[in-house]
Amino acid sequence: MQAKIVIMKLSFKIALSILIILSLSILTKGNSTNMEHNQIELPLKVGMWERPGIPKVIDKTNIFDYMNGAGELYLGYRFKRLEVYEYSAGDTNDILVELYYMETSDDAFGLLSLDWEGEPVSLSGPAETKKIPDDVVPSSRALYGQGLMRIWADKIYARILAVLETPESRDAVFALSRAVWKDKKKPARPDILLPLPVNLDNNWRIQKKRTAFFRSYLVLNSLYYLSHQNILNLGLKVEGATTSYESEQHAGTKRIRLIYIKYETAEEARKGLSLFLESYIPEKKINSEADDSDSFRNTIKLEDGWMGYGLNGSSLTLVFESPEKELVDILLTQTISNK
Repeated sequence: MQAKIVIMKLSFKIALSILIILSLSILTKGNSTNMEHNQIELPLKVGMWERPGIPKVIDKTNIFDYMNGAGELYLGYRFKRLEVYEYSAGDTNDILVELYYMETSDDAFGLLSLDWEGEPVSLSGPAETKKIPDDVVPSSRALYGQGLMRIWADKIYARILAVLETPESRDAVFALSRAVWKDKKKPARPDILLPLPVNLDNNWRIQKKRTAFFRSYLVLNSLYYLSHQNILNLGLKVEGATTSYESEQHAGTKRIRLIYIKYETAEEARKGLSLFLESYIPEKKINSEADDSDSFRNTIKLEDGWMGYGLNGSSLTLVFESPEKELVDILLTQTISNK
């Protein structure tokens, strides 16, 4: 009997120990999550504006409840979660702070690259890591206009909006921006931008404010519409860049469009090209499988100008609306050689 009691006591102690370990594990994970949620410490009060102590947290499951339609844009950049802070000052205009936590710095950059309009703002901080020339894409990491500040801060994309712009609300927006920016790394822009040519000849030059990074076909369509379907077989593991080129002769009226895509494998790139050709120009009856190599190119005359494509390993280059065939050849050659 005593032996049974001893065994029962030991079993109870073991079970209790396991429960304690599990509880500590859960608490540690909870604290880790809380710490992650509080990576940015926004002030409770800025100027005359105050916020609640806890932000509203949005994730993939309820993002469409928070924003109607625009949710696909953020999901297309590997969105993790959104923290929303609402600063109010009685009956005066509110200030809304949205902190989008993304999987990588490239994803946060992509959101900023969708629109380069606004006043470039320097929020100071650590030295910048540079690989991509400023001729290819703007150097700005923060842009301000009409009460709205947009910031690329490492893995975070932030939007800070004063409903009504006043000198006081502008000061508050800038103060909150510096809080978001504080101690953040300044990683380099995505490597996918490296192959983009700067000049085609003495006339045609890249329009850096039209340079953007994307993964999703829905995002690409907002930059340059191809189809309501995913005819390039894009996805969250694919990287893409797009830009345009103008000449002084055609300034503001004629642009050559470039799309550069990096797939995971050469096979995926071939599949993407095959699907594109079958869907975009089926009347041409081009069979990209006719050449079983991983490197080939072609130019085609369409109604809106010359179009071309070049496959090189796991990368695919597409050119649209060129007034001359030679310019398509230059773009394809330079992009592939810059790879």
